[in-house]
Amino acid sequence: EHQAFGVGVYHYFRDYPVVAHTGIQAPAAVVSSFHSPLVVFLNGYGTVDHVINDYGSSTHSNGQGGAVVATWCGGAPAPPPPPPPTP
Repeated sequence: EHQAFGVGVYHYFRDYPVVAHTGIQAPAAVVSSFHSPLVVFLNGYGTVDHVINDYGSSTHSNGQGGAVVATWCGGAPAPPPPPPPTP
C-alpha cells in the first residue's frame, strides 16, 4: 500500500518563464494516498499549475517577492496517530 506524507516540490525558474502542468505526477489510483502534498514558488519566473495531477492551485509570483505555497488536502485520510510510548 502506498502512503506519502508531506511530499513537496520547490521551484525557482531563474532564467525562463517555465510553466509546469503539475508539481507531482502520480497514477490516479494512488493520488488519495498523498497526505498534505505541497508546491512552493521560491522566486524567479514561471508557474506550476497544480500540486498533484490536476488537483490543487497554482504557484507563481505574487509580485511582492518571497515564497508562495499551494497545498492540496482533497479527500486523503488523516495520517495515522503515532504509536503510544512504550513503558
